[in-house]
Amino acid sequence: MNKKAVILLSGGLDSATTLYLAMRDGYSCHCLIFDYGQRHIREIASAKKIARKACSTFEVIKIRLPWKGSSLLDKKLKIRKLNELNRLNKLNELNNSIPSTYVPARNIIFLSFALSCAEARGAEAIFIGANAIDYSGYPDCRPEFYNEFRKAANTGTKAGVEGAGINIIAPLIDKTKAEIVRLGIELGVPHELTWSCYKGGRRPCEECDSCKIRQKGFEDALKPLPQETAGIHEIFVSIQGEGIFSGKRQIFVRFSGCNLKCVYCDTLQKPEDMRRYFKDELFSAISAKASPESVHSVSLTGGEPLLQADFLKGFLPKLKQAGYKVYLETNGTMPAALAKIIDFVDIVAMDIKLPSSTGSADFWKQHSEFLKTAMAKQVFVKIIVTGKTTAADLNKAVSLIAEQDPHIGLVIQPVTPQPDVAAVDSEMLERFNNIASEHLRTVKVIPQMHKLYGVK
Repeated sequence: MNKKAVILLSGGLDSATTLYLAMRDGYSCHCLIFDYGQRHIREIASAKKIARKACSTFEVIKIRLPWKGSSLLDKKLKIRKLNELNRLNKLNELNNSIPSTYVPARNIIFLSFALSCAEARGAEAIFIGANAIDYSGYPDCRPEFYNEFRKAANTGTKAGVEGAGINIIAPLIDKTKAEIVRLGIELGVPHELTWSCYKGGRRPCEECDSCKIRQKGFEDALKPLPQETAGIHEIFVSIQGEGIFSGKRQIFVRFSGCNLKCVYCDTLQKPEDMRRYFKDELFSAISAKASPESVHSVSLTGGEPLLQADFLKGFLPKLKQAGYKVYLETNGTMPAALAKIIDFVDIVAMDIKLPSSTGSADFWKQHSEFLKTAMAKQVFVKIIVTGKTTAADLNKAVSLIAEQDPHIGLVIQPVTPQPDVAAVDSEMLERFNNIASEHLRTVKVIPQMHKLYGVK
């Protein structure tokens, strides 16, 4: 049975990202949207659209705070403009001065409703998109507030007294707005549906603090990440479970992030598990796992390692100098990035993503260019097939490989069964094998062997 969660959904960047994080972590989500007399009532329409897009249930809770006490509730009060200098250089001073847009005890009120809803619905958690880094100085966006509210929630509810409790989760509490934007991109958050402006017009004012913080977040998020470090999720030694080198002992370095979203992807990357490594730190972590002599190679996997090609260009020579072979596992869609590091790679394990398998766009041109560059080293191609894979797509992929060299090895990998992904049957698999074997010299059907081994 799915875990249940109640999500406080305002319609902004942070709450939308929080909803998608909760869904990714396996929660069945019910969203609470508050109509509390805010002048930016436009955010309610955004929240509804986001909930529908996420296929989450929701309800709009209408309350009134007749005592007002905030420029978001009282149009006679002026909403402060936030110039960039204050935002960037006077953050501490700003946070010590609570702005006019603060609504007295708003998050306490919202969380109290959410707590009642969660207890009534048997939910295990409440998610809120509060943030203590890029925020406007609200006292109810600080970690200490949530620590205290958790205690109150467990003290004052039947669920808490009986020992089950309801967790209050603020997953973005220590993230910058740029990190939240990047995370949203990774999760597929519909940023175009979100609304941040406090003024409540038909278009964002681009002057209030919320607009300025949003704008700065997107600007920073779209800048290249510093190439002195790489985002890594885990480093471990295990047995290769895919492709023609299945069964070989390798050091796996799992890089963060991917430029694709395939329906069958089984690599869960939790943002909180990612760590940034400097080159020397990463080398020390790899060499501490196993010596070059005791493993077949170091597998660069992901996600998509080539998203961090500039880092790898500076790092891989050190790995090669120490005697390690480099094995690159890649989705084969970034030929320019591959060209930057191909001199330091020994083996390229390249995917060709069939649109009928992935449920996304085709990458025929990128795959063709990628394979041309990869052929400078030992390369083989892996194609994942599902119950929806078409013979036409497979034939096109096979022709693409054969045009470069019919001796390039091909592994047809039947998708590992998943609840929402149709499996390929034996008749289809045999047909695909026959199609490929007519054009290529080496064709093998190999499932994900590490699933059978029971290892990572």
